Amino acid sequence: MHVADLLVVENPIGRQRELDCVRGWVSELAAGRGRAVLVDGEPGIGKSSLIRFATGDAEAAGCRVLWATCDELSQAFPLLPLLDALDGQPVRGGTRTNRNGHRSGTGQRLAELMLADASPGNRVDVVAAVAERLLALVDEVCSATPLMLVVDDLQWADPATVSTVGRLARSVRQIPLLLVGTARPVPRREDVSALRRTLDPASILALQGLSDAEVANLVESLVGCPPGPGLLRMAAGAAGNPLFVFELVGALMRGGDLVEDRGRAEVSGGRPPENLSAAITERLEFLPAQVRDMLRVAALLGVDFSVSELAVVSDRRVNDLLPVIDDAIAAGVLLDDGPELAFRHPLVR
Repeated sequence: MHVADLLVVENPIGRQRELDCVRGWVSELAAGRGRAVLVDGEPGIGKSSLIRFATGDAEAAGCRVLWATCDELSQAFPLLPLLDALDGQPVRGGTRTNRNGHRSGTGQRLAELMLADASPGNRVDVVAAVAERLLALVDEVCSATPLMLVVDDLQWADPATVSTVGRLARSVRQIPLLLVGTARPVPRREDVSALRRTLDPASILALQGLSDAEVANLVESLVGCPPGPGLLRMAAGAAGNPLFVFELVGALMRGGDLVEDRGRAEVSGGRPPENLSAAITERLEFLPAQVRDMLRVAALLGVDFSVSELAVVSDRRVNDLLPVIDDAIAAGVLLDDGPELAFRHPLVR
């Protein structure tokens, strides 16, 4: 687990309302009532960390917890996140020993079946068959104990996984299944958007940035004493994004740029450390190349700028820029402030 995630799990600052909501869903699950929910928000806002914290409540209530993680590399192999999550579950048929003497669970056996039968002519049929068996497997797990199934980072899921998650979402009223998906708004996916539209609005949890007071509490929990005004001003540049606050404090600590001043933690210089730039750039690699290129040009115009200014500097038509700008706004990097745009995180700019 990332250090930042560990700290949020131990101390979910500013997420009490959201945590109470998820805990309510877990209580419903323990009572045998299922639900499909979606937690969405920009990268680093704390989606996965919030759900990790709630999984402890689910396990304490006697529920089984399974976690499926989607990533860009898994898209080439249909259903891989669900196969990995469900591998080795003690259900009917149990496990078997393969020719190499290794124990293989149900998920691994389904993956082996898909690989064995994945000839060009029947690949679609095999994926559909494996999806059916995965649905039956989830139903069997739920018949033994209530199940909390988390599918993290749905924006990277392969189409078959999204489709199967959608079918599971339609079954939650019949089985004790708490199906939790997390997703970023970018890259935009029509199938993920369609899944979102099928959910009850009360089951969609959109995480927003932390307030100034919550950021101050978070910084204090990280440095071990109250932050001084200079450190708070610098942390305000993260615009309430917990991960950017972690990255800032971590970079300051690594660079030896934090000092104690009359019982408060303060920065020794007036600018963020240089190694913070590389850390934040890495966090933005998920954005499409054309969005990153546009943001680099926009950064030259300052924190605030107009679309027409951006069009002149980038030598592009306004109409061509609008879809790219929409993606940057959806990702939480830019703010739409009437006639002007602005970087939401001065640290990112």
